[in-house]
Amino acid sequence: MTSTKAPWREQVSKAVIKTARRLLANTPVQKLPVTTKVYEKVFKFGCANEEAITEVRGIQLVIPAGDITIAPGLIGGFYEKIELDVFERLATISSTIVDVGANIGLYCCVAAHRAPATAVIVAFEPVPENIEYLRRNLQKNGLEARVEVDERAVGEGSGKIEIYLADGSI
Repeated sequence: MTSTKAPWREQVSKAVIKTARRLLANTPVQKLPVTTKVYEKVFKFGCANEEAITEVRGIQLVIPAGDITIAPGLIGGFYEKIELDVFERLATISSTIVDVGANIGLYCCVAAHRAPATAVIVAFEPVPENIEYLRRNLQKNGLEARVEVDERAVGEGSGKIEIYLADGSI
């Protein structure tokens, strides 16, 4: 998280989140509804802006700070850690990578950063706000030429669908 308003709040919030994650991971306390509420409050305490910038796997990501589904995990350094470990290894040996539901671009940015120069990378994302972040994150890392962004949803048929977004996400 970066902010000009209260960097100490961000540092405290990040430290609390990381410590709590280490102490509570895979325990019954982690699954309690009150834990989620406290976690959310600590995260929001540290977010002085609508956006945060964090580094993940050598990639700088601009993320919507209000998106409590992924922002805390990205900032805390534990978002889909195992999945990203596997993905990063596979990306280094892949010739084609398709990111369906690219969201803000975490996986396609990691792919573009790690994949061979000849790899073809395509990111599908239908949500306009996510597309803005996706394109910004690719540009921020100088990766926009490596990824083809397709602004459509992927499904078994063609046509139009309505997409429902969870509260607290973009």
